[in-house]
Amino acid sequence: MNGGFCGLYLNQTVFVTGWLLEHLPSIHDVVLLASPLDYEDCRHPDRIFDPMDAGRFVFEQQSKWTFYLRYFDPVSLIRNIERQAAGRARLAELGASMVFTDYGDGPLDTTRDRGLFYGTIGKPDPNCFSMLRSLAQRLAKEDRRFIVVTGPLHPKWKELYDPDGKLRHELEVGIIAALKGTGGEYWNGDVSGQVDSAAFTDAIHLRWSAVRVFTERLVEQLLL
Repeated sequence: MNGGFCGLYLNQTVFVTGWLLEHLPSIHDVVLLASPLDYEDCRHPDRIFDPMDAGRFVFEQQSKWTFYLRYFDPVSLIRNIERQAAGRARLAELGASMVFTDYGDGPLDTTRDRGLFYGTIGKPDPNCFSMLRSLAQRLAKEDRRFIVVTGPLHPKWKELYDPDGKLRHELEVGIIAALKGTGGEYWNGDVSGQVDSAAFTDAIHLRWSAVRVFTERLVEQLLL
């Protein structure tokens, strides 16, 4: 299953992963795919939702009205409406839409791009590596396979914002150190993913046609 949440920092991803695994004990392999942005700042709160309420809503399928009334927030509603409108406008520029497929995704099936979009990314936060290690240790105790993957970066972004590779090196060193002794595996998708500039819609996101290529490389690694 794809349990990825958009826009989370690494510590928040660890929280969500733990919540999912508690409800889905049959999962044996866990793949964490993240960009340097996700390791930038792990000082944000870990808990992005109440795990007990979310569990009752998602897995126990209790009355939707109970949760709707409990969490209804008119300020957030208005903010989300505005954000949705802005999101639709950005996607329209790419010739894409916000309509989900039957699988709950909205692939960027487009030949356009929005430039690099992302500028300088701060160096990795050591707290993120600590959280990554805690997840790796938990998965090792539960006898689950753990594979950490770094996503590909646009060649132009690397040329402009990380020309000496220092950021990428710090990230790789931190990940490898966090996984040491846990049995966790690491795959550098930026180096081994085999995607070129035409594959990107911005500095870190791939268009749909390139996702298949990258996924095939990843699956080959998983089957080793």
